Amino acid sequence: MPPSKSNDFQAYQVCQGDTLPLVNTTSLAGPYQPLTYAWDIQNATPSTSTDSSLTVTFNASGPSLITLIATTPQGCADTTQALLSIRPLPVASFSAPP
Repeated sequence: MPPSKSNDFQAYQVCQGDTLPLVNTTSLAGPYQPLTYAWDIQNATPSTSTDSSLTVTFNASGPSLITLIATTPQGCADTTQALLSIRPLPVASFSAPP
């Protein structure tokens, strides 16, 4: 029987320039540890990582696709994705009479 697993992470709505922790909640039952991870995050710094969890800064507004791949030492892998909507910053301005 293959190991039961869940591959997921938590992320939130953010504004352009915000820093956000991406919390990996991947789980795996059985003696198939340690897992390795591969992150790909659009419009963010860093844009890739092999850390379990990480903190990123979103550089631009608009959609940002986040991909996490978890792999066992035996080469079994699972992928999860989330599409975040990065909100733009307002442009503050005012005028005063001369």
